[in-house]
Order: sequence, then structure tokens, then C-alpha cells
Amino acid sequence: MLAPVVMRTLQEQDPSEWSSHAVVIVGGSFGLHELLQIQYDSKIDPELEKKKNLKMNKVSLESEYEKIKDSTLDDSRTQALGRS
Repeated sequence: MLAPVVMRTLQEQDPSEWSSHAVVIVGGSFGLHELLQIQYDSKIDPELEKKKNLKMNKVSLESEYEKIKDSTLDDSRTQALGRS
């Protein structure tokens, strides 16, 4: 019942009006499926999990805090930069 109404509306309108929306809907659905599939596959395959963990940065909040703890921010001064 609804399909003929939708088809008639699509035929009456210019494709440039609705084609971008169709691309976003179909492309978003495909992209979401692929991302979820990669996430699911990495949970099953330990080799993919190891590759994913190698790419992750091993920086902790505590280590970054220790780096900036000793820096003296009170002695800093405002410096005007030249125009280019």
C-alpha cells in the first residue's frame, strides 16, 4: 500500500533532491556493518587482537602528568608574534 505512494513521489521529484539522502542511508548502513564486523572478528581472532593492540599508544595519564608536573608555567610570559 505504501510502496506505490513512495514510488510515485520519487518519480515526480528530481533525483538530485533525494539521491544524496539515499546515498547517506545506504552508505551509512554499509559502513556501520563493516565496522561492527571488524569489531566482532577481532574478538574471535587473537591475531587481529594483537595487531590492534600494537597500534594503540601506551601512554597513561599518570606518565603525562609527571612530565608536566615539573615544568614551571608561572614563569611563562606572553610573547607577541610578528605578522606574516
